Amino acid sequence: MVEKIAIGIVSIILMLGMCGCMSNSNDSKNKDVVKQEGSVKDMMTEHMREKYNEEFEFVSINTEVWTAPYTEMIVKSEKFPDHRIVVQRYKETGAIVDNYMDFHMKERIEKELTEIVKEIYPKSKVFYRPGGRPVPNSVTPDISISEYSKIRLPGLPVTIW
Repeated sequence: MVEKIAIGIVSIILMLGMCGCMSNSNDSKNKDVVKQEGSVKDMMTEHMREKYNEEFEFVSINTEVWTAPYTEMIVKSEKFPDHRIVVQRYKETGAIVDNYMDFHMKERIEKELTEIVKEIYPKSKVFYRPGGRPVPNSVTPDISISEYSKIRLPGLPVTIW
């Protein structure tokens, strides 16, 4: 008898939980999220504009996983029109990070690493593939390649040809 009561209580709790989850899909809460993302989009775009003194074209805003601690946006830059720049805003802290410096440092990384590799392989070229995860705002154009590679763990994605 106790087992039947326990099973009944668990069944009721599960049904209430499922009804609550299903009812959230079409209510007004989704409208609030869209409004919030719109303002986050504007905030993130303005941050990029101020940080790099450049215009950025909005491509999309999305968070792949609903439990992710950030909102992710993709933008394009006039300087790097063929690349997708990732901008993330952390929900808890409001910190905004991006991978723009990854594209900005591409030529410098290839040049410095090519010089190092030429000591071993005289007829070689290093190709750096930018576009990885966002880096901290402390990364500036004058950072050393050694320091940058430590920040870009597990390392720089390069190809030696």
